[in-house]
Amino acid sequence: NPCTARSQPEDIYRSDKKCKLTQLSFMLRKNSFLPLLFLLFTSCVTMKQANFKTTFRDINAFNNSDEGRKTSPFLKAHLQGGGLCIYTDTLWTFNEESDILEGNAELYNARRMMLSKGNTEIHIDSVVLFESNRPLDPTGRKSRITATTILTSVDAVFGVICLTVPKACWGSCPTFYTGEGDYLFSADAEGFSNAIIPSLEYGDIDALEGFTPKTRQFSIKMKNEALETHVVRDVQILALEREPGMNILHGVNDRFFLGDPSHTVGPFAAMAPEGDITELLSAHDQEERFSMANRSNMKTKEEVLLSFGRMDLSEGEELGLILNFRQTLMTTYLIYSVMGYMGNTVSDFLAELDKDNPVIKKHDLIKDELGGIEVYLMDGEKELFCGTFHETGPIAYNHQVLSLPDLNGTKEITFKLKMNQGLWRIDYAALTPLLGDVNPVSLRPEKVLFNETEHHESLEAIHDDENYLISMPGDEVDFYFSVPDTETEYDYFLYSKGYYLEWMRDHWLQDKNLMKLNRLIEKPDKFFRKEARIYSKYESEMENIFWNSRINTQSFSYHE
Repeated sequence: NPCTARSQPEDIYRSDKKCKLTQLSFMLRKNSFLPLLFLLFTSCVTMKQANFKTTFRDINAFNNSDEGRKTSPFLKAHLQGGGLCIYTDTLWTFNEESDILEGNAELYNARRMMLSKGNTEIHIDSVVLFESNRPLDPTGRKSRITATTILTSVDAVFGVICLTVPKACWGSCPTFYTGEGDYLFSADAEGFSNAIIPSLEYGDIDALEGFTPKTRQFSIKMKNEALETHVVRDVQILALEREPGMNILHGVNDRFFLGDPSHTVGPFAAMAPEGDITELLSAHDQEERFSMANRSNMKTKEEVLLSFGRMDLSEGEELGLILNFRQTLMTTYLIYSVMGYMGNTVSDFLAELDKDNPVIKKHDLIKDELGGIEVYLMDGEKELFCGTFHETGPIAYNHQVLSLPDLNGTKEITFKLKMNQGLWRIDYAALTPLLGDVNPVSLRPEKVLFNETEHHESLEAIHDDENYLISMPGDEVDFYFSVPDTETEYDYFLYSKGYYLEWMRDHWLQDKNLMKLNRLIEKPDKFFRKEARIYSKYESEMENIFWNSRINTQSFSYHE
């Protein structure tokens, strides 16, 4: 417990009268996907003390200054025990056989007291996370170092600037495309949006709506259109057999159901605070219903009523509520803001978050505070909770169905959707019968083109559960599959597993504010009230900036 470290006068964990058990209270607080943020490293440190990196001596202090980040190359290795090893030039080497990193470095303990200086060797397994202010050698794409390195001072290195609204610049996990189209809203899937560090890696399923291969062999294109490192553990196509005229629906709990489009009905009335939105939700047409955030409180809730009238149901017939939806840029803005408030200590915070702490992994502060799309069945004045739709990401649509309780005998079927105002874009809503579960057939890639060149190492990595494929900004990867049977009709879903590391823009670093991080954890209601005023200044222009600032993979390459 850092609160017991009172006997060491230079210890950065030194306690005083204002010391709080922030670490404990945070871990007990429900949900925090960025528990991050203020958490562990400032657990018992006053806000003045919390900027501990300014107490580093010699090269480390210089590397954390604006001048140092832009002019002096470094590689920082955050170690499992809380220590830090800083390689002070680009001459370090990595032996992939022994997994040893060696070079001229300074080694600090968890209290940031220097232990040694000079040639230093560390084993890669002792490292939680790396940070560098220079791009790593592209030939080392598959090294474990590249896969766990956050790049800072991006503007200085790449000249990439998004000045108008820096927190609206394009950011995403891998985007997937089924066709040749490369225009706004054309992404068919958006992989593992919540996995911002290695320990948050997970598998994500996305419906490839309306996709039908034209030939026996087909391809799916994965792009890195952001300033991020994408670390992809697996990519599969899930093929689900269906009868002619039927369709397959993806449940919010990752079950798959056989559906009947001929008996799928939209609401005869849909009402939102602004009025009748029935027409907006009647078709898959990208004509979305959304709202602007409350200017006084980002946590303000709103309600939408979906009325389907009376339906004649068979005994035991199961129904599902279909929604096509995606997020606005509110979550993107908040994540970028939080990283900015960390400033030049971002890698320290993320390294602490990435340690193997099962309690922390359960938490998701932003998700818990803002919530998903909650569904309630109306029974007179009563509200019966049915479940929640939730998928992070503003790029690709989520096509999901929520299995409903037995509605037999319900006179008028009306649902109330409760959601955070300004957070969700809904394209389509419908009620459909669910005709039973369907099991998928998993298709693995047979060939991989990395930037238009066949790449056997990438194919081997995707087939090896212990390996990964690394995609850098501007990369395109084509995965080739074969349909299991040309005589059978299938619906297709994409399964992707991995994580990604967001790169720190210079303009984010200028927003360092540990007081705001503390407010997010200790007083989230106050945080979202105060942040609403800032967000409202940019909200109306963020969409346009976001979509126009993504990387053009045809003209930008990290490897050049």
